[in-house]
Amino acid sequence: MEDQLNLVRSIFSSDGFRNADQDQQRVIIGQIIETRELSQEQIMKLYDESQDLSNLPGLSNTSNISVSQATQLANLPYDVFTNIILTGDIRGEDLLSLCNSSKVIQEYCNRALVLPTGQKVSQYLYRQLIEKERPGYLVGDQEQPRDVYQQLTTKKLEDFSVMLKFLEDVQNYELMDSDEGQYLIPPKTIQMLLYNYTQDQWGLLFRGLNLDITKPNINRAIAVKAFLDESTTLLVTNIFMIAALNEDPGSSQPGPFRPSILQNTAVFNILDDVNRIWENTRSFPDVLNHVLRALKIDLETLVKRLRTAAAATGHSSISTALTRFPDDKDVVNMWKNYEGFYIVSLNILLPKDNISLDKLIYDGLLEIGRSFIERYSDMMEDYSEMENTKQTIDQQYFTLNGLSQVVLDLQHGVYNRIIKWLVNIHKGVLSGQYSLFMPLIQLPK
Repeated sequence: MEDQLNLVRSIFSSDGFRNADQDQQRVIIGQIIETRELSQEQIMKLYDESQDLSNLPGLSNTSNISVSQATQLANLPYDVFTNIILTGDIRGEDLLSLCNSSKVIQEYCNRALVLPTGQKVSQYLYRQLIEKERPGYLVGDQEQPRDVYQQLTTKKLEDFSVMLKFLEDVQNYELMDSDEGQYLIPPKTIQMLLYNYTQDQWGLLFRGLNLDITKPNINRAIAVKAFLDESTTLLVTNIFMIAALNEDPGSSQPGPFRPSILQNTAVFNILDDVNRIWENTRSFPDVLNHVLRALKIDLETLVKRLRTAAAATGHSSISTALTRFPDDKDVVNMWKNYEGFYIVSLNILLPKDNISLDKLIYDGLLEIGRSFIERYSDMMEDYSEMENTKQTIDQQYFTLNGLSQVVLDLQHGVYNRIIKWLVNIHKGVLSGQYSLFMPLIQLPK
């Protein structure tokens, strides 16, 4: 049994399998299952185990160190071992794990360098790795080089919140131009962070997603997801018209728009409440339920009046959204079972394997980081001729360096643990473990 397990492990870790596309990988997995040497459950478990951090940009396959490889490294002379580590691609969590894999390697990693003067340079290898990672970085006298290296190369889950806050503060800087549709709303929920991708949303899993829109099921799923993402705007922008129709329940047509509705304090209160609920929860069902209660109508009636109101306003994007689903029953069902329809569309549109999901999130984060750098650089150029104090200029360059470091950290794999965490959150959404509207601050670390 162990021989069969090792054989399948070697197949999944081979360059041929890793470099194959998804369809080719599925064929290979199917062929392995057909041999009946192992159960399908065992095979898929081995496959999942093979989808590790080494597949992310910033790490090579050499970072996937096996027990036998670790043993071989432990048998090397110290100077050869350090040279392999310093010239290789293994780094971050993978290196720290390697250094704890045996007493010999742990001693190699922690060994001090004794200078001709007799002075000892503690944890020499980690100091060299820090210099390679951040040239010129000074390790404090009271700091352990290993701990510093870990901080520089491996972001913890709490660090993701720090990054979000940093980008939000950069974006709120008074000189940043938010009038050209480039402002990114800071994500507060899982939906905003991973799925809802428009010009002002993060939507990490959809930024770089390529879909074959010629397939009917893909096209349908795209339409459903887009409609659900647009639902809050669709509802809120028509509240006054819906309320105007509500004043005359017997009317099947809106007729002339009654300006008196614009002086209706109750409607303004509804709109204020809706905006408050939306700002606090980013949950369309919460907004919808409040509107239904405030207007004292059922969902079927609201959808009917919404269609009439949208047609009367002539708002092209709103009309187009409703045109995708001409039957009121479709809209009622989608809004009544919002998360169910959303998750079905996610299952159709997004890949299932960890490698592809990792890469989508990585690419999305990298795109966002680069866009921040580009916009902030443009801002600095636009204001370069203004009478800025040296302190202001220094602060601008400090912020720009911070943005560049975020991108560099992404490229070097520092956020790999966070990326894997986000993939697990996505899978938790699909399984019903997490709601789409769960605030990010409530997610388990």
